[in-house]
Amino acid sequence: MHLMGPIIALLALALLVPGSSVVAEGLPQVTVTSPDGLISNDYKLNVTVTGDLQAGEVYFAVDDDDPSTKMTDKGGGHFQATIDTTGLVDGPHTIYIKAVNMTGQEVVESIDVDIDTHSPRVILTSQG
Repeated sequence: MHLMGPIIALLALALLVPGSSVVAEGLPQVTVTSPDGLISNDYKLNVTVTGDLQAGEVYFAVDDDDPSTKMTDKGGGHFQATIDTTGLVDGPHTIYIKAVNMTGQEVVESIDVDIDTHSPRVILTSQG
């Protein structure tokens, strides 16, 4: 008796049945815990990811909405990356964070930052 066909059909059905152990819990939720706004030098990007997530499948990019640089898994759903801003032009930028769930679905979140890598200057306009 050939059982391979029915077994494959049952596995395919299990992927569609809610509550099945092979069905993903849903899309991951990405929360950026680093400050946005004005940043300079080495910026520590910290994010927390909850929900359905493949182990270590969290990426970031600056000004690229398809992040591909892997973030470091710090455990407990916390991920971190250090962004060297010295090679970027001062001004507004967007940091994108992508999390991938067990079924390959992606969630991309972003934050807007302003980079300022130049030291302030003091200019004297009069002596007195």
